[in-house]
Amino acid sequence: MSSTRGYVLSVWLLVLGVLSGAGQAQALFAGNWLTSWSASGEKTTAYISIETGGRVSGTVLNTTKGTWATLSGSVAGNGNATASFTYPGYSRTTLSGFLRTAGRNIASDLTVSNSGQRIKPTLKPNAFGGSTAPAPALVGTWSGTWKSTEVGNAELTFDLNGTVSGRFENLSADLRGSVSGTTTPQGDFYGTVTYEGGNQRRVVATFKVSSKSASATFVQDMRNGSVFKAPLSLRKGPLPSRENLARLVGRWKGSWAGDGQRGTTDLFVEADGTVFGSVKNNTVRLTGPLTGRVNPDGSFTGTLRYPTNTLRITGLIERWGDSTAGVFSDGGIDGPFILKRSR
Repeated sequence: MSSTRGYVLSVWLLVLGVLSGAGQAQALFAGNWLTSWSASGEKTTAYISIETGGRVSGTVLNTTKGTWATLSGSVAGNGNATASFTYPGYSRTTLSGFLRTAGRNIASDLTVSNSGQRIKPTLKPNAFGGSTAPAPALVGTWSGTWKSTEVGNAELTFDLNGTVSGRFENLSADLRGSVSGTTTPQGDFYGTVTYEGGNQRRVVATFKVSSKSASATFVQDMRNGSVFKAPLSLRKGPLPSRENLARLVGRWKGSWAGDGQRGTTDLFVEADGTVFGSVKNNTVRLTGPLTGRVNPDGSFTGTLRYPTNTLRITGLIERWGDSTAGVFSDGGIDGPFILKRSR
């Protein structure tokens, strides 16, 4: 009888030893980690937390698609790991394989379920613990402009908890929205832009900060397999106030060029931002009246009526003063303009 009890006790001690060893192995992976990889032509950054018990959680940013998702999974004591995430509008992605310690880092050998591609990203310690604080230099309010095939502006506020809020405008498409999201200490931003009418889009960006300026290329998921990218240039402080309009009141004459065409302008700006005047295209020998509105941030929308067609004009002032310069677009011609105050 005593020998039976001794055998059972030995078995339990063996089981406890195995479990203890598994727990110790899992503890080797515990912590906050930062990694990145490329698969199927897409670049991904991941912020990952692994608990002592093996639970895996985090955030995955796809800087190619302009979207992000939460990640969840587990890692066993022997390093066998599985984690999955789902981008909105896309099928679920599962990463499965093995982890092993490599000095202060974690090496991995994983398979991506969607493509079957093997990736071997290195997980490096993230001393900041994930998305709990912004890059210190980003704290505060920033504003500025963006420009690609379209133009617009943005005003973003970064608080001490890493929360981002603000507004985003696409002046070319006459769209305005609110921004909400999170930034990490490394400058990675992920969030959403909710446009008027409730249309919501996910956005990712990585900010680079100097003492007085910040820049990023934001990538917006269009949910149809395409993305919208534009470089964003920001300076410390909110978007300009209506006092800026007072600097524009009066008559302005100047020139424009774009896509091999050139012309001149003769414009009047009133105190409320109303703009009217004429625009001449010297290349095709057309002249028409222009009416519109300029905003305190220097953005402009208006209508140009030539005898042959009507164009919707958008623009953005990039240099202020008695000699004012910027960029414009009419849907077919994009280029710079220069205006000088006319007494």
